[in-house]
Amino acid sequence: MVATGLRKINTSCHYCGNSVREADVDHFIPHALYPRDLAHNFVLARPGCNRSKSDTLAAKHHLQNWLEFVHARADDLQQIGNEAGITADIYTTNSVAKWGYANAISGGAQAWVQNPMYEPIDHSYLNLWT
Repeated sequence: MVATGLRKINTSCHYCGNSVREADVDHFIPHALYPRDLAHNFVLARPGCNRSKSDTLAAKHHLQNWLEFVHARADDLQQIGNEAGITADIYTTNSVAKWGYANAISGGAQAWVQNPMYEPIDHSYLNLWT
């Protein structure tokens, strides 16, 4: 149900931008980091992108695109969550994302750009919320 709802508002992979015929629903903030489903945390991804990203945080340009997406489509994502019986709370999702990236900075983590590229997560990531 979530995939069907997401396909109604977006038909391309969140990460590579290619059209998706087969799509995975990816937890933008990895489920391994925050194991609770939140509708605003879901994006469509090509299976290869989803597997490559795995349980890592995404690079800054992916984060910026996600922030723009969840704010532009907040009402649609709320409806998808309601229909699927999944919590849809943009405030909580944003807080979890910012918390995840802040912890990644303090831990010296790397963010997934694309297979096999990663970049350091620095304080400029947090500036995307201001």
